[in-house]
Amino acid sequence: MISIIVPVYNVEDYLCECVNSILEQSYTELEIILVDDGSTDLCPAMCDEYAKMDRRVKTIHKQNGGLADARNAGLRIATGEYIGYVDSDDYIHPRMYEWLYESIQESHAEIAICRFQPFSERAEEYHGKMPNQKCFTRDEILDAYINENTEQLITPSVWSKLFKRECIEGLSFPVGKLCEDIVYTTKAFYNANKVSYLEAELYYYRQRVGSIMNNSSVLARRIKEELEQYNIRLSFIQKNNNAELIQACKYALYNRTFLRYCDIVSNDTSEIIKLESQLKKQMCELRKEAKKYYCKVKKQYTIIQRCKIRSSFLLPVLYRFVRQKRSGMR
Repeated sequence: MISIIVPVYNVEDYLCECVNSILEQSYTELEIILVDDGSTDLCPAMCDEYAKMDRRVKTIHKQNGGLADARNAGLRIATGEYIGYVDSDDYIHPRMYEWLYESIQESHAEIAICRFQPFSERAEEYHGKMPNQKCFTRDEILDAYINENTEQLITPSVWSKLFKRECIEGLSFPVGKLCEDIVYTTKAFYNANKVSYLEAELYYYRQRVGSIMNNSSVLARRIKEELEQYNIRLSFIQKNNNAELIQACKYALYNRTFLRYCDIVSNDTSEIIKLESQLKKQMCELRKEAKKYYCKVKKQYTIIQRCKIRSSFLLPVLYRFVRQKRSGMR
């Protein structure tokens, strides 16, 4: 059986589409756990109604604690041999879990991954047969994940994955933190011997209106907590003494730090000034090793990408200025 955990918070406009897409899955041996995280709209009543309609649905009502806390609450009562996650404003392909489960069984893997499609109104759903799959060993999947391999893009998000319970036993999401998937997914991959990857977009991720870029306080918090999770991931990989992955983690941390440095606009708020200084310091600490690792992997980049990366190393302030000019952030 597959347990699917759905954190729910004030998404009454999207909840039906999400839950119906799970109830209509071709794989029917499901336990669907709706975690009402203190919603103040109609979601609590909607969750209870689904529990009355279908015996596979369980509902938890709890005080608001955030996405990580809601997922942890669902995980504590999940009984399935396999665990999946769906966010309550998204929806999924009718055969997503059937194909992820089949992929695990056929390849003797512990985790299966599919692609996802961002959308704002309606996604273009996949209409083909069982997608092609590729298998990774533990080190291969960690390498592809940490290096953000563009051929098989593997993001931290848990919602495009199906986990065998043994891979996530004892794991939990960091309560109260943003970017909560980064370390969780890293540890799950580390606990797997084999991971299968389906080359089709089976998860449909809703992009909702609104941007944190216009709120300096929220943006600063997100950047700090994201980089905190990247640093925790690096510490975890360092404890396991894989020199190549350690280098890859430092390179990924440098790149992420630089991208977030480009996201902030210098202004007079003390919070942003302090954050900008912290990002510069971290880039300086990582730059030397990042350059070394870039020399190893630069063949995977196009000429244009190589020029951008070199510019980020040599003239980060100028690169940020040009990038923000083009995007209209100034």
